[in-house]
Amino acid sequence: LLGEEQSGHIKEVGFELYQQMLEEAVAEVKDTGEVQDSGWSPQIAVGTAVMIPESYVPDLQLRMALYRRLGDLETTEEIDGFGAELIDRFG
Repeated sequence: LLGEEQSGHIKEVGFELYQQMLEEAVAEVKDTGEVQDSGWSPQIAVGTAVMIPESYVPDLQLRMALYRRLGDLETTEEIDGFGAELIDRFG
């Protein structure tokens, strides 16, 4: 159903977000006949300020993967383990 390029995009942003973005693009094409570059930037709401600075993890794809993992953490132990991994990997 999806080509290799689209599948890569799904891996980067996650299926649900990709589906939402695709639905918005289809609706825009139906309304205007073309897709505009919205300059959209992802925002993740977790109830507290969380940011992995570009200076800490320069690779955008890796930072997005870390954000996805962070969003899946449920326990204090998982959060502590994730923090320890970040320190081990990135200083």
